[in-house]
Amino acid sequence: MVLLLFFQFIANAQTQEWKNLHQGNRCFMDRKYDEAEKFYREALKINPNNPRTYFNLGDTYLAKNDPKESMKQFQIAAKTEKNKTVRSMAHHNMGYILQTMAGDPKNAEKKQDFLKQAIEAYKEALRNNPKDDDTRYNLALCQKQLKDEKQRSKNQQKQQQKQKQGEQLQEEKNARQQPQQKKEQQDDTQTEQLLNLSRQAEKQTRERINAMKPRRKSLNKNW
Repeated sequence: MVLLLFFQFIANAQTQEWKNLHQGNRCFMDRKYDEAEKFYREALKINPNNPRTYFNLGDTYLAKNDPKESMKQFQIAAKTEKNKTVRSMAHHNMGYILQTMAGDPKNAEKKQDFLKQAIEAYKEALRNNPKDDDTRYNLALCQKQLKDEKQRSKNQQKQQQKQKQGEQLQEEKNARQQPQQKKEQQDDTQTEQLLNLSRQAEKQTRERINAMKPRRKSLNKNW
């Protein structure tokens, strides 16, 4: 009797889990993502080891623009799912999330890291399902984006290096010009001082000349 009740409990639990999953799927199709999340969570309370529920929950968070939480669900699904096709889909979505995050301007500094992680996720997806053309396309696109990003970063570094070298050359030029300019200023000051002395001497000479009276010849002898 106890054994019969146990099997009946299991059957009821499985039925309730299926109902929650079914309701969650319907809400998801109707774009009622908050309700879908609630039903999937209820299903996980009954059976926390169902990778399909985690996969659907990952889709739900992705639809709600919550990539970080979505990533967590797909990671769990990828680890626990035994079916290679479904496991491949989980890795594919993980790659998609990482590739999308790489395109976010807020993640510009980590763009290459996200792209590299996305590439590894796509490769793992293809290991589980080599015939998936969508994954193969995303992988090729991601590899191209990484190559372009590396080239862009390289060009930027070269440009920054040239700019830095230009600034250093300008500083060195200014450093060389400053003593020369200072010397020229000193020379100009000395020249001006000499001119002033010359003018003063000339003025004094003119003053002495102007102060002199014409001399008359005098007869020293009386004839």
